[in-house]
Amino acid sequence: MHYRKLIIENFGPYKGKHVIDFPRDKGVYIISAPNGIGKSKLQAAFRWALYGKLIGRLGSVNPAEMANSEAKRENGGVGRFSTTLEFHYSGRVYRMTRRYDEGSDPIMTVLMERDGIALNQMETEKTRQEVAPESVSQFFLFDSELLRDYELLLADNNDQGAKLEEAIERVLGIPLVANAVADAEEARARASKKVAVLAAADRNTKEIGSALEEANDVRAQLIRDRLEVGRLQEKTDQRIREIEQALTAQPRAERLMADLQRLRGQRADLEEAEVAARQSLAALSDELWMAVLAEPAQALSSRIQAEVEEVLRQMRVASAAIRDREHLTHHTDCPVCERQLNEGEREAIISRAHLAIDAHEELEARWARLRGHSEVLRAIAAYDGRVVHERDQTIRRLRLEINDADDEISEIEDQLRGVNQSEFRALMQERDERVIEAARHKEGYDSIGDRIQKQNTVISDLNKNLARFNFKANPAVELTLQVSDDLVKLFQQSIATYRTQLRERIESLASEIFTSLAADPDYVGLKITDRYGLQIIDADGRIVTGRSSGYETLVALSLIAALQRSAAVRGTVVMDSPFMRLDGLHTDNVISVLPRMADQIILLMFDTEYDPVAARRSLGTNLIAEYELVRVGHRSTRIKLSEEN
Repeated sequence: MHYRKLIIENFGPYKGKHVIDFPRDKGVYIISAPNGIGKSKLQAAFRWALYGKLIGRLGSVNPAEMANSEAKRENGGVGRFSTTLEFHYSGRVYRMTRRYDEGSDPIMTVLMERDGIALNQMETEKTRQEVAPESVSQFFLFDSELLRDYELLLADNNDQGAKLEEAIERVLGIPLVANAVADAEEARARASKKVAVLAAADRNTKEIGSALEEANDVRAQLIRDRLEVGRLQEKTDQRIREIEQALTAQPRAERLMADLQRLRGQRADLEEAEVAARQSLAALSDELWMAVLAEPAQALSSRIQAEVEEVLRQMRVASAAIRDREHLTHHTDCPVCERQLNEGEREAIISRAHLAIDAHEELEARWARLRGHSEVLRAIAAYDGRVVHERDQTIRRLRLEINDADDEISEIEDQLRGVNQSEFRALMQERDERVIEAARHKEGYDSIGDRIQKQNTVISDLNKNLARFNFKANPAVELTLQVSDDLVKLFQQSIATYRTQLRERIESLASEIFTSLAADPDYVGLKITDRYGLQIIDADGRIVTGRSSGYETLVALSLIAALQRSAAVRGTVVMDSPFMRLDGLHTDNVISVLPRMADQIILLMFDTEYDPVAARRSLGTNLIAEYELVRVGHRSTRIKLSEEN
C-alpha cells in the first residue's frame, strides 16, 4: 500500500481544507514545523483516517476535542471534521473518508471507495484489515516517543515486549502459516466427520462410527470455543497496546514504567536464581547432617584416635607376653636378659603372661570397634561444609536482592499512583485489569488447545479401530483425510523453520542498515534474539551493553527497515520526530539511508531537528516533496508546499 493524498478538514489546528499530495510510490516526503503548531496532529490524522482512533497523552481522545475550535465556533458550537486518505494497493485506487459530526448525538461515518465505487461496511473492514491491520500499525506509524517498546524485546518476562514480538510475527506473516494449519485441520475434521457418518451407517462399525461422530462434534465445538477466546484475547491485547501507548506518551510516566518493567524483569530473574539455589541446596539434603556434625566429629575423632593408640600399645604388650610364655614353655632362661631363672621366677612370668593373653581377645574386639568408629568420624570430620555454607549464603543474598527489588517496585508504583491526573490513574488501573484478563484468556486458549489435542488422540484411536474392521470410506474421502492430515503435520513443522529463516534474514538486513547508520567503526553488526530483539556486536564479537538512547533509535530504525523488506504486509511509513535523540552526524546518516528502509517514507519533523540543505543534498532525487507547517493566527495552522520544491 502506498499513499497518494491526505485531505484534512477542520482537524485539530487545521481550519478549512488542506491537501498533502504524495505523487510517487517511491521516495521521501518531509513535513517540517516549529514546535507546538500541529506536527503530531498530522500523524493523528493518518491514524484517524485508517482506524478511527485518536490517542493522546492520557489515552483515547474524545473526537470532539479534535474539532478545530474556530470552525466549531463559526458553526454554532458544533464540531465537525473529516479526513480522506487516498492510496493504491494491488493496482487499484482506494479512497477512505472518515467524518465526525458532534451534534446532539455525535456520529462518525466512514466511506471507502475502490476505483470510485463505494464499498459496504463488511468490504471496507476486510480491505482495511488486509492493507493496514491495526495490530501492526506501530511499524507504519513510527513514534520516537515509543522507542522503549523496541528495547523491551531484549527483556525477559516482559508483557509489553511479548506483545511487540507477536506484532512482529504478524507483520512477517507467520500467522498466515498458522492459518494454513487451521485450514488443513478444518479439512481434516470435515473428512473425519464424513468417515464417521459412513461408519455409523455400516452395521459392522455402527458403534465405532457413532462414537467417532460424537468425538468430531466435541472437537468442532472446542475449536469454535478456542476461536472465540482467541478473538477476546486479541481484543484485550489491542486495548492493552492502546493503553500502554497512551501511558508511555507521558515522558515522566514513560521513564517510571520503563524502570518498573526493568525491575520486574530483574526480580523474575532473581526469583528464578533463588529457586535454582534452593534446588541445589536440596540436592545436598542427604549430607546436610554431616555439615552440622563435622566440627564435633573432628574433636571426637581425635579422642577416639588416642584410645586406638592406647589399645594398640596394650595389644603389643599382650603379644610380647604370648611370646614370653611360649619361650618359657621350652626354656628356663629369661626371654629378655637370657639368665637362668629359678622355678618361682619362671612361674611368676608365666602367670602374668596368662593374664595378658586373656585380655588380648578383648583388646582385639575393642580395637576393631574403635577403628570402625574412627573411620566414620574421620569421614564426617573431613566433609567440606563450605559448599553448604556458600549455597546458604547465596540464597540469603538473593532473598535480600529480591526484597530490595520489591522496595524499589513499590516506590515506583507509589510514584505512578501519585501522578496528578485521574485519567492517568484510571488507565493504570485498567491496564492492570486488562493484563489479568489477557492472562486468563491465554490460559483458557492454551487449555482448550490441550483438550483439542486429546480429542485428536481419541479420534485417531477410533479411526484405528475402524481399520481393524477393514472399513473403507469412499476413495475421495479417504484421500482427503490422508492429504489433510499430512498437510497439518507439514505446516506445523514449517512454522519453526520459517521463523528461523525470517530471523536470519532480519538479522542480516538490519545489520546492513545499522552499519550504514552507526558512526562508531567498532560496531560491526547486530545479533537477533529469539524474541526479535537486536543486540549490537563489536569488532571482537562481543555484545555491547549500556546502549545510548541515540543508538536505541538506530537499532529500532534498523529493525523497522528489515521488517519492511521482509514483511508480508508492506506500506508507507510515517515517522514522527525520528531524530530527536540523534546528533547531527547520525541524523545525516539516517536521512541518507531512508530510501533503503521503505519504498515510501513520510517524515514529520521539527524544523530544528535536521539540516534541510544537507537533507536535499543527501537524498537527491529521492526527496520527492517538502511541506512546511505555518502558524496562521492564534489557533490555526496552514500546510504549504516548500518554496524549495
